[in-house]
Amino acid sequence: MDVSGGDYALSGSSVTKTGDTTSDDDSSFAGLNAAVLADSGGAVSLSGVNVYTDGEGANGVYDTDTGSLLTMYGCSVYTVADGSHGADATGAATLKLYGVDITTGS
Repeated sequence: MDVSGGDYALSGSSVTKTGDTTSDDDSSFAGLNAAVLADSGGAVSLSGVNVYTDGEGANGVYDTDTGSLLTMYGCSVYTVADGSHGADATGAATLKLYGVDITTGS
């Protein structure tokens, strides 16, 4: 899910992402292959959402670019493959986590 410049809210659901990245650098620094991505001023609010990824460079949640906001309440993030961060923010984005459980590794 990529929210670019808009607003999106999701509650009581699951998001699953599989498949490997095509660029390790773009996954680490720009959010490529993330299950949930907020960029270009986008705003994402997740409440009671379970995020699961299984793929190299498949980050759980990623927030990038000035003005972007990703907020999570009572969620869980589980990533299993190499190079997959649980939650990441770059480029002056704002990431807010409240009661979020994050597990990474294989």
